[in-house]
Amino acid sequence: MKNKVIFFIILLLLLAFLPYKSRADSNFSRISFKFSFGLTSNFISDLENVGENWSMYLTDFSNLLEMEKAGTYKNLNFASNYESEFMFNFSENIAIGIGVGYFQSDQNNRIVLRSEKDNFLYKFNPKSKTLFVNFTAYYFYSIFNNIKLYVKFGPNFHFTEAKISTFNSLYNGLLSDLYWEKTKWDLNNKSFGLNGSIGYEFDLGQNLLLFCEGKVTYCALKTWNGHMITNNSDRIEDENSGNVWIIEVSDHKTGKSYKQISINNEMPSDANVNKARRLKGEFRSFSFSVGLRIRL
Repeated sequence: MKNKVIFFIILLLLLAFLPYKSRADSNFSRISFKFSFGLTSNFISDLENVGENWSMYLTDFSNLLEMEKAGTYKNLNFASNYESEFMFNFSENIAIGIGVGYFQSDQNNRIVLRSEKDNFLYKFNPKSKTLFVNFTAYYFYSIFNNIKLYVKFGPNFHFTEAKISTFNSLYNGLLSDLYWEKTKWDLNNKSFGLNGSIGYEFDLGQNLLLFCEGKVTYCALKTWNGHMITNNSDRIEDENSGNVWIIEVSDHKTGKSYKQISINNEMPSDANVNKARRLKGEFRSFSFSVGLRIRL
């Protein structure tokens, strides 16, 4: 991922040295098509909090039993994004667009707790993918004959899917499982949001333009539905569908409370549940993209 960031920075710097052609003799075109690719930061607040609490519990548990802990938890960070858009130009300075895009990110977390007596393996693997539709208004400002600065702003509609899989096992020194349990959560959300961008457009001539832009997106992901299935080595299986809740559960071993995901049509009310509320993840991201616009 670090190499991708460096690549995009170098590409942006090289744009300033490209031999651009003047578009003084080009014809004004009202319809154009854009496509781009880039990097997007991917942060959904409540889901990240659940992962961080999972890591906190393992730290507290290992300290309590004086066990050796190997491995660290990593949040979802960056995702590759792809976007295409049709634009309609009212003039050289004003345009509107409708576009679709997609990005996805995943992370594999593995933590091992060891002692002279017991060995535990824990896995927490989140995955998030989003399909979005943007409606945007553009304003272009000419800096030079073939370079324009532009800003755009508008609403978007997000179709977000989050998947989390966990695996816990007690094993001996030969990695033979004495007991294991695995759970899968499939979470879905549809929400409106807002996005704003600022970028540069470079006229290459022959109805072809190169652009680079930075974009900020915000979306309040309020209404989640999901499905959960869990099973273990004792062949016990549990399955549930419904609303997605964030609950704080008391752990009698550590004496602390930790956030978890629960799926149920009704608010969870178990004796060890201190707090419960509907999942309300806020999606906030910054993206950098480069692409081409073709006048049709």
